Amino acid sequence: MENIKKFNSYYDFLKKEITQFHGPIKEYIFHLPSLFKLLTDILNNNKLSTDDRKLIFCALGYFVTPSDIIPEEIYGPAGYIDDIFLCSWVLKKLMKKYNTNFFLNYWDNENDPIDEVIEYCLEETSKDLNEKRNEIFEFVGIKDE
Repeated sequence: MENIKKFNSYYDFLKKEITQFHGPIKEYIFHLPSLFKLLTDILNNNKLSTDDRKLIFCALGYFVTPSDIIPEEIYGPAGYIDDIFLCSWVLKKLMKKYNTNFFLNYWDNENDPIDEVIEYCLEETSKDLNEKRNEIFEFVGIKDE
């Protein structure tokens, strides 16, 4: 139960962090807290395979790694681009396997369809990252399929 409180605290931190940003930032940045929460919440589903759990933990671990490919400390809100990319990539992969309905009970963003948000975030971050996508996959030790 203590770990859930830590995830909730980090979710609250992300929400606060994102709402405090000012200036020119990409719209997909605002989906960051919802993507993080979705990943943490679906871990409660017993139908997830061990390999799928590892993918989720990989994406969650990337959030808290201070020396990731685009560090927030250096780049501000742009530093979340790589985090959003990896979350979206993992979620899209899982959605192909489990289908969208599997995730709906865990989605906290009622105004935006989950599949559209994930696709939008993945497409836009992929454009912004270009070749850095490969660096992210190498950094976390997974292969882009």
